[in-house]
Amino acid sequence: LKTSPSIFLVASVNLNTVFVSTEEPKVIGSHDTITAAVGEDVILPCHLEPPFDVHNLTVLWKHNGAAVHTYKSRGDNLDAQDKSFKNRTLFFHGEMVNGNISLKLFNVTEQDKGVYTCVVPRLDSQVRKGNRIISPPPRFLFSSFSLLPRMHFFFSLQTWWKLNVFF
Repeated sequence: LKTSPSIFLVASVNLNTVFVSTEEPKVIGSHDTITAAVGEDVILPCHLEPPFDVHNLTVLWKHNGAAVHTYKSRGDNLDAQDKSFKNRTLFFHGEMVNGNISLKLFNVTEQDKGVYTCVVPRLDSQVRKGNRIISPPPRFLFSSFSLLPRMHFFFSLQTWWKLNVFF
């Protein structure tokens, strides 16, 4: 019996399932309140539904008309960013494949209060804006004094502010 060498070829084929939706993507924001004290960090949530990779799209975040953060051509484009937001914003690049276009704002200041907008211009008429209010917890200022050795008076003053965010 003569045997000949056999060659086995094993081929692996990966099939990726692609989700195709007939629904136009929409920019979705939350209407819930975000609470942050001065100096804290906040996440301004925004995403697309249905979820899809937004790496090739332009995403604009604005605050009272000023540029907070711009994502364009697969990267951050901060040339037009308002100087008050310089080095204080972050996109979640790893989550953009799922339509997450939320923005992290570091070191919140009282000047951050106002209207925020998240826009994806390419979606044309499907751009949706949502409302968001960011307000820090109440701050209390305490003062005391005494007129007599055993009598003390305490005063407190409550202050707060709001930061409105629109998507």
